[in-house]
Amino acid sequence: MSFSSRLRIIFAIWTEFLVCRSGALPLQSLARRSPSDMSLHVVSSTRTAPAAPPLPLVMDGTISFLDIYDAGMVSYVLSSSKRNVPSSTAVLSSGGAAGRSLAHIEEHYPFGSAGRGELRGHVRAILSYAQGLRKSRAKIGGSITLGFCAPNLQAGLDALKGYVGQNALPRGLLHGMDIDGVPVDISGAVYIRYCSGRGQWHPGDAKVDNYDGEYEGVYVNVDFGKNDKRQWGVMPLDLFVEEKGLKA
Repeated sequence: MSFSSRLRIIFAIWTEFLVCRSGALPLQSLARRSPSDMSLHVVSSTRTAPAAPPLPLVMDGTISFLDIYDAGMVSYVLSSSKRNVPSSTAVLSSGGAAGRSLAHIEEHYPFGSAGRGELRGHVRAILSYAQGLRKSRAKIGGSITLGFCAPNLQAGLDALKGYVGQNALPRGLLHGMDIDGVPVDISGAVYIRYCSGRGQWHPGDAKVDNYDGEYEGVYVNVDFGKNDKRQWGVMPLDLFVEEKGLKA
């Protein structure tokens, strides 16, 4: 990618995120090569943390829906069946699992369907609830971590803008796009890790890395406090992109 093209990409995301020059923040290395580790950095403390508030009954339906979605995805992906696997992904080193995850979304949550709209509504609800926890006086839980596995940088940035913008999540610095102010040529698949705050993160920071995995989608992680952390995935990359009208 040419230098001018890189500058256009940076300018396009400027209204959504601030691009962080190297060394601006003392972040530790956040290189990511597998979607299996989504844990947050936790600072140990000898103080007893206050109990996390119980999840409200109104969230039971949302959590149940997302749990069913997650279980269905796992069951479909781990299936030995090769049905509906795109030919381009059938022989990937994942044994076709990456292709089956996309096939599962296409079969059960296709673009424009009621099922996808329902999924979008439940993801929005859980993110909204977590935001409320993060802003509450109790300061227990509420951290949101989103892991975007995308086939290219633009797809990853579009997904990041969609999930963050359409859910009013904090916007911070976007790391990994330059070295000492010089744009980095990022080609191929990327992994973007976003966190709403706390730990080593400033609210809304995100980090772009090259990704040598094969999955495409978003891992949604929410910390409800008191060691109650949940992960659901993989969600469609364009779940909120389409809502913004960026996809035909």
